[in-house]
Amino acid sequence: MRDGIYQITYAGVAYSALGVFVMRNGAFAGMGPTGARYHGTIGFVPQRNLYAMNGTATFKPNTPTVTGFVTGDTDSTFPITAELSSPDPATRCSIDFAGRAVDVAVEYVGPIPG
Repeated sequence: MRDGIYQITYAGVAYSALGVFVMRNGAFAGMGPTGARYHGTIGFVPQRNLYAMNGTATFKPNTPTVTGFVTGDTDSTFPITAELSSPDPATRCSIDFAGRAVDVAVEYVGPIPG
């Protein structure tokens, strides 16, 4: 995946939403509408001709997640993993979010300014 700004659209049993992340040198960081913070890595796996995403999502206390789970009284961090084709300009995949599948669309928006 190329460095740049990406829009993510995701849907679970509780709600659908939009988020954004920035990708640079194989690392990503982003945010969703509930204030959730995402970060991790995305690397190409040549044997599978796919990109592997490994990261975490950290939510503020008492925040409903897209899977319907509501976080506890402190910040909660969950693993997120996926395999996806190159979003050039867009792709869809299923992300494993704390053991639950979440349908995600990833779209390249443009380069990082500057």
